[in-house]
Amino acid sequence: MSHKVSAKASASWEHIINDASIITRENIALCCRGCNASKGQKTLSDWLESKYCKERGISPDSVAPIIKQAISNGQ
Repeated sequence: MSHKVSAKASASWEHIINDASIITRENIALCCRGCNASKGQKTLSDWLESKYCKERGISPDSVAPIIKQAISNGQ
């Protein structure tokens, strides 16, 4: 049995700091395309305050450890 993943749910790499030239482990997070598109050029703090995150229960407490680290570093 094959399961199709919707485009929004498929995985993509997100730059935590919106600079494509920073390709370190600390600046790249695997996320769904929906979250990646929603974040766009926003900072993490602005994105976490967005309607998108609030409607989905995405908060500083619910994100991956790499995102928590970026937040603690002022992102």
